[in-house]
Amino acid sequence: MEDVSAADVRSGAKDIQGMKWRTKTIGEKVRQRILQYHMRNCRENVPQSDKEHKTIKKDCVYSFRWYARSISPSFSNFLLRNMVWATSKNDVYLMSNFSAVHWSSLTCTKTEILDFSGHIVPIEKHPNSSPEGLTATVVSILAVKDKLLLAGGYQGELIVKYLDKPGVSFCARPTYDAKTTCIEINNSASGALHFIASYDDSVVREFDMETFQLSNYFHFNRPVYHTSLSPDGRLLVVVGADPVGMLVDARNGMMEDVSAADVRSGAKDYQGIPWYMRPTRELVRQRKLRYCRNSRRYTQQSGETSDKEHKTIKKDCLYDFRWYARSIRPSFSDLRLRNMVWATSKHDVYLLSAFSAVHWSPLTCTKTEILDFSGHVVPLEKHPKSFPEGFTVTLVSTLAVKDNLLLAGGLQGELIVKYLDKPGVSLCARPTYDAITTCIEINNSSSGALQFIASYNDSGVREFDVETFQLSNHFQFNLPVNHTSLSPDGNLLVIVGDDPEGMLVDSRSGVVVSSLSGHVDSSYASAWHPDGQTFATGNEDNTCRIWDIRNLSKSVTVLNDTFGPIMSIRYTSDGRYMAMAEYEDLVHIFDVKSGYVVEQEIDFFGEITGMSFSPDTESLFIGVSYSGLLEFRRRHNYSYLDTMI
Repeated sequence: MEDVSAADVRSGAKDIQGMKWRTKTIGEKVRQRILQYHMRNCRENVPQSDKEHKTIKKDCVYSFRWYARSISPSFSNFLLRNMVWATSKNDVYLMSNFSAVHWSSLTCTKTEILDFSGHIVPIEKHPNSSPEGLTATVVSILAVKDKLLLAGGYQGELIVKYLDKPGVSFCARPTYDAKTTCIEINNSASGALHFIASYDDSVVREFDMETFQLSNYFHFNRPVYHTSLSPDGRLLVVVGADPVGMLVDARNGMMEDVSAADVRSGAKDYQGIPWYMRPTRELVRQRKLRYCRNSRRYTQQSGETSDKEHKTIKKDCLYDFRWYARSIRPSFSDLRLRNMVWATSKHDVYLLSAFSAVHWSPLTCTKTEILDFSGHVVPLEKHPKSFPEGFTVTLVSTLAVKDNLLLAGGLQGELIVKYLDKPGVSLCARPTYDAITTCIEINNSSSGALQFIASYNDSGVREFDVETFQLSNHFQFNLPVNHTSLSPDGNLLVIVGDDPEGMLVDSRSGVVVSSLSGHVDSSYASAWHPDGQTFATGNEDNTCRIWDIRNLSKSVTVLNDTFGPIMSIRYTSDGRYMAMAEYEDLVHIFDVKSGYVVEQEIDFFGEITGMSFSPDTESLFIGVSYSGLLEFRRRHNYSYLDTMI
């Protein structure tokens, strides 16, 4: 473990790694054998250059000084070797086993900076940061510049630490199904400090260092392994799992919206991804679906136990793509809760973007911030059990918007109410202190009064009157509740949660009318058909079940041609169509009139934050995390209706 100095090497006692060769000739022979092996076995794909480039090898540029054997540099992936960074000639940062360490070449001492094998919790609060932190992060890439250290992980983790500050500033996971392959810290074309993170999910993301927010986004047609920004910040070299590299404009990115005309021209798909080089979009999709099939938890789906197998006919005839708004960044806070998009009309969409509730106008293509949850939210009105001091930095777990009423639930039981036609916030309350708000539904009770129902994973479902914001009912069940749906007549309530068996209960008394048996895992979605006779439940077993209240002994239909958990279900107001969203990439639209036989499959790339039909059934909006907002328009038999806005 002794270090090796230049004097040791000059004496001839050992080489620069401290190896004691009996003679210099023996060391040279070993090196020649290794080189011959590589020439025979590792040079299969040698490019034939037009002009052979020859070099003159000399030992005259850098001289050996020191070999520190007391430190053990490490890496996690054979393809990723960016684990050593020098901020000065005396300060070196590198990965050593599970830790980022500092080596001082001046004092020959090692200092641990950050241990990734334990639990890392950020001490600062930022939008999209994970307050619960990360545990046992396997670091795939490291980057250090000046006083800033960034680490990327095998599961998309991103950890930011300032070397002159205690603790960690930021912990996030921009993607959940890809490795962080490269991180570069530099200045943008405008001069602002930022960093670029590349992933093998074919995405390159640019973040602003002041806010840690996504400032640009690039999606390519191959896994990206490395990127390099030009000194002027204008051009970006992108290389990856393809012989053909790319030089792209670093300023444009994926911020421009995509129209139906852009897609019809064939230049790009409706996420703006240009598939002009291999691999094709179809090939990438097939690879991902194959991965999903191989990794799905349920090889024997619950739907396969149904008495009658349900087959669908897939057609692209129900809703047509209209617009993809990439200037807006939909987001969510909990992997299991995806109810963050609500349309109050075909011209008004409300959704969560980073730490804010925002309004998107498809008519003018403009975004307006409605409420910033990252700051201090204080109610302007006085109500019993309201918190006059308000909340600071609320992590929104679920959202609900109807007419002029917006409600947000938090990861710590917070409940925030705002009228869209009034300034400020009307109510800040916390019905429970030890549970997540999993679902909020705004509707009319059986008496006709406007109310909202809030569900929590403390097994409680609470009903509030909108006029007074007072608790009007409180039901306690024997399972953590993930979603509730009230029937159109206000008499029955569907309850699903962390139990395969759901429940249908009386909304006035909380008495269980019937259990719902058939699923094999936790459920996160439910919805009533407007006829009040049928409803649907979505489960982590990759199935959606359709139920009829006239016979609840078993489901009448099982929709199981999916690749992931069902996270959201929505019916159109006329009951003609039902949309079913998986946790990423796929939304299925079914023609209810056909008996759920006619199906349209909408596929894209990204995790789904929520979806919503407009009340007039004309539009379907889908939030894609860190990517944009998709808009589809209902297809009509008469072309003149398609031209209407």
